[in-house]
Amino acid sequence: MQDNQSLHIPYYRLHPGRNRFCCHGRGVFSRDMCIFAISLLLIVGVTVLFFAFECRLLTPLLTPAVPILAAIQFLYVITAFLRSAFTDPGIIPRATRPEMEWTELSIATGDLSVNESNSKNEHDSNTVRTYPPGARTRQILIGDHLVKISFCHSCRFFRPPRASHCSSCDNCVGKSLKENS
Repeated sequence: MQDNQSLHIPYYRLHPGRNRFCCHGRGVFSRDMCIFAISLLLIVGVTVLFFAFECRLLTPLLTPAVPILAAIQFLYVITAFLRSAFTDPGIIPRATRPEMEWTELSIATGDLSVNESNSKNEHDSNTVRTYPPGARTRQILIGDHLVKISFCHSCRFFRPPRASHCSSCDNCVGKSLKENS
């Protein structure tokens, strides 16, 4: 008999979308590595050209601090670039099979309080619908405000407020407050 540790599949491997993962799911980046490589090449290339030509001329004219400041700035730019390239952009995990079945059943019946025993009786576990038959939007009460949420057909769940499906990474992504300011 196998223990639970050997049967555990990391969540990022269940629904990867169009992403690649590194460091056991701690780093995530796009499958399109061409843009990443070109951007990295441009950053490093411009810095090498600066140190090879301009820095040799500016150091005697201005101050020896020019290459030091340029190196600090280069390290900051590379660090920020790599951090943003390998950071999760706010991917909302896709629904698991029980969550999908519960959502589909609740849409079909119009009841959000359906328990799992009902969903197992009414739906065959081998059958997966491509979309639920009922309403595609819901209104939920958050605090004192009524908020409209919509169903994502790819991720198979109702998206939280201020989230949308990203076509490049094939995942629902939450929008940050900084994006809107």
